[in-house]
Amino acid sequence: MASETELDEGLKSENEEYRKLCEEHEDLKKQVRDLEHHKLHTPEQEAEISRLKKLKLKGKDRMHFLLSEHRRKSK
Repeated sequence: MASETELDEGLKSENEEYRKLCEEHEDLKKQVRDLEHHKLHTPEQEAEISRLKKLKLKGKDRMHFLLSEHRRKSK
């Protein structure tokens, strides 16, 4: 049985949507990290951090769905 890492890498090479979601997730993670780096946040920054985290979570949920579908088909 393939490991999680092997399934993830296999899906990245086979599925364009999954690959794009992974890239977007990393980009959003960096944006959140950059914004959170500041000790004090304006209300606009807080709203942007919240918006980015929601987008990141939505993408992660879709990635998990695609990965579970891939895992189910691989059995």
